[in-house]
Amino acid sequence: MKIRPTDLFINEKSWVKGRALAPGVRAFTRLTSLLTVLTFFAVFSGCATRRLDPINSAGAEQHPALAAAIVPSQTQAGNHAQPHIETQPRVEAKISFIEQSWVELGAHGQWIVRVATAQSSCPNVQVEGRDIPLLERAHAEDRGQRIIVCEVSLSPSQKRVTVMGQIHRLDTQNFKLIAVIGDTGCRIKAHGDEFDIQDCRSNDTWPFAQMLNEVILPMHPDLIVHVGDYHYRESECPTGNTKCEGAVAGDTIQSWQQDFFTPAKKALNEANWLFVRGNHEICRRAGPTWFRFLDAHSYLENCADQSSESNSPLTSTVGGVTLSWIDAADDRNIQPSLNQLSKTLRSKSFLFMHRPFLIAGEDPEATTRNHLPMSLQEQKMITAVVVGHRHKFEMSRFNDGRPPELITGNGGTKLLVPNAGLEIKNGWTAQSDKGLVQSTYWRHGFLTLERQEFKKGSRASGWLAVEHNVDGKPIFTAPL
Repeated sequence: MKIRPTDLFINEKSWVKGRALAPGVRAFTRLTSLLTVLTFFAVFSGCATRRLDPINSAGAEQHPALAAAIVPSQTQAGNHAQPHIETQPRVEAKISFIEQSWVELGAHGQWIVRVATAQSSCPNVQVEGRDIPLLERAHAEDRGQRIIVCEVSLSPSQKRVTVMGQIHRLDTQNFKLIAVIGDTGCRIKAHGDEFDIQDCRSNDTWPFAQMLNEVILPMHPDLIVHVGDYHYRESECPTGNTKCEGAVAGDTIQSWQQDFFTPAKKALNEANWLFVRGNHEICRRAGPTWFRFLDAHSYLENCADQSSESNSPLTSTVGGVTLSWIDAADDRNIQPSLNQLSKTLRSKSFLFMHRPFLIAGEDPEATTRNHLPMSLQEQKMITAVVVGHRHKFEMSRFNDGRPPELITGNGGTKLLVPNAGLEIKNGWTAQSDKGLVQSTYWRHGFLTLERQEFKKGSRASGWLAVEHNVDGKPIFTAPL
């Protein structure tokens, strides 16, 4: 109910059993009513002032979005300047930090529960009816706001965990479907005076959020694997460019929130994940935030691209399938990781990493030539190598014993342009040459790995690779 100032005046004709008041009393009543109104406005103004004061001082640390939107009045100066609310669109108000939680796969079948929060301490999670405290993993300062990342690792025997009211099932006996996406961020990149800018406002040009939340999540995957390159907002949006207006650039929490955490929030809350590091998460780009938030190793405060414990390969057997993943942000870390994996892998495994390496020249940025160790190849220890980096879908098959390689780098970022002269049909090209057979899809989409024995009417065993378009329609299927 709205209170109007006139509602505070007393009805002089009816407040005492409906009898009219004497003139002197009426005058006194009017004066009293006027004082009441003035008091009302004074209190209201005081409350408004008190609500702004904390933001103008210490409260700015808790409300950096509002603090950034309050600027001194240009008509006054010095310590006596009074704040006023900026009427222009406020970027910070749209991307103020949103508390986020997720569950990701770690080594040896462990599940890692993480919460990123602006609170001063870590919350608890509920594991089979018991409160388990999270411990601080790392923290970061972003525009005056302190964010802490909290975590706890759960043993493979745990059946489920409740994180911020959301139940995550951890006891899946056999994985039936694994969804794989990669290279998902919205590109904003300066090349000298030229800009390469994707339209971050459109689901047609940047379909990541819609595809993830409206197509992949309703498929109820047992696991979502991201093969790297989450962060593409590397340069400031040029003034007046509506495609990227309001974008925050650089390795900041707010930039990551725009590129990944906000569009993926629903899926992070509801699904279980495996995260792979991409070359956009190399230390000189977005590596520090990668290590604070998503890396499955123990936290390494000093960012490293190779030859450290945080760059070592990881393997986990869960849901009846073995999954291995490698830090390939720096291609010089690939061969040492493959060599290490060849000594530790005990069962046939999918291998997830960011950069393709089985075909010479497939990664034009590579500085080294990498190869699959013969022990892994001869014993057929790798079901398939699943990568991103190249902004397309591609399946390559070999006749020399190498496992198939699946590139799934078409998860949302700006796509590669096909080479001139290729015959494209419905977004597809096919090539066959010297024992190599390739099928390439040049549009956005995602990959699923599906267990054949659980498919209705199937008598086969093993896994299928299925490429889907942005609407979820299966457009390519191949046994692995």
